[in-house]
Amino acid sequence: TDNLQETVNEFNNYFTDKIENIRSSFSSDPPVIASSSFGGTKLTTFRKATVYELRQIIKETGIKTSSIDPLPTEIFTKHLELFLPILCDIVNLSLSTGSMDGLKMAHITPLIKGMSLDNESFKNYRPISNLTFIGKLI
Repeated sequence: TDNLQETVNEFNNYFTDKIENIRSSFSSDPPVIASSSFGGTKLTTFRKATVYELRQIIKETGIKTSSIDPLPTEIFTKHLELFLPILCDIVNLSLSTGSMDGLKMAHITPLIKGMSLDNESFKNYRPISNLTFIGKLI
């Protein structure tokens, strides 16, 4: 188990360092935004999502939970009507505040890019994220 935890930590450090290196390669100055000739309607408000709309979205896309979701797929599916008003409130609150704090979590699995590649080298892996159900729904 110690060896597994060590490997997990090494993957985490590798991907975290990689992201930090990419971020540090960008300028910290705010981007210069050229004037736009956009002629469409600007989206300044939105209509709140309804329970009916969420039900339709879930019917079309299905319920796929992650290992870090608080409830498994079977419980969400069995008690969907009970959860829909709560999910609708969470979705609308997130959209109205522009915040996904605490909702945009994922289970990350490193996947080797090719079977012939060296599985001891972290650069030969890509991180695959499995978002929580609510994160996908929003």
